[in-house]
Amino acid sequence: MPLTGHCLCEAVSYVANVAEPDLVAYCHCDDCQRQSGSTYSLAAFLFIVPKDKVTINGHDRTFSSPGSSGYAVLCQSCP
Repeated sequence: MPLTGHCLCEAVSYVANVAEPDLVAYCHCDDCQRQSGSTYSLAAFLFIVPKDKVTINGHDRTFSSPGSSGYAVLCQSCP
């Protein structure tokens, strides 16, 4: 089952060819609430994926940004 995703601005996207995510969870942090327009966001987490199972499109340089309730990892173009 391919899992797909992208950063907030969609400048970086990925496809991970895995059987299933390692964890699916709701996030209630302030950043996820703002991004989703809801009180939570649903996320699928992949902890370890072999390199040959992942395709990344776009410039994947990232940085961490401290938020009010944790750290967000964003691409270079994300607001």
